[in-house]
Amino acid sequence: MNANLDSSALAVLALKQSGHIELAQRLSAMRELNCHAFGYVELRLAHWRSTKFNALNADDAAKNLEAVEQLWRDVNLIELDPATIRRAGALSQLHQLRAYDAVHLAAAESLQRDVGKKFLRWFCFDAQLNQAAAAIGLVDGLGLRAEFTPMFAPAKTGPNPDANRSPDKLGRAQAPQTPVQS
Repeated sequence: MNANLDSSALAVLALKQSGHIELAQRLSAMRELNCHAFGYVELRLAHWRSTKFNALNADDAAKNLEAVEQLWRDVNLIELDPATIRRAGALSQLHQLRAYDAVHLAAAESLQRDVGKKFLRWFCFDAQLNQAAAAIGLVDGLGLRAEFTPMFAPAKTGPNPDANRSPDKLGRAQAPQTPVQS
């Protein structure tokens, strides 16, 4: 059995977020952990945000970074060929997904074609992405529709920098507009 992890699942596992014990138990039965290369970028961002928002000291931040790097060494990379990227574009429109989420989905779909549906499980903690995964036939490895675990939001303390921002046309957070004084 193969596992495909999106960046939310990678962050839960590496940064020991809520649900990491159950996830680790389920992954222990898997032959391979798979993700595309952009997952590393998102995982490092999750590490940085966790360090910043949880006010980790340098030693704890270094331990978390080593956990990130160790996990990434165990991940088998899914090739992102032109057909997979084009499929990600179509999935982003079909399911209104962020770009990296659509790439996660297209990469998992590609891997599923290679290994077969009964030999791949999808691991993700993003409800919208899980719905899209179910719609294209990926099998949920958690055995449930895991609720979104905000890998970028503060877990313990600190303000959410996006709290007063509204999304732009592409769904990215934009700084609030301040009225111009004349």
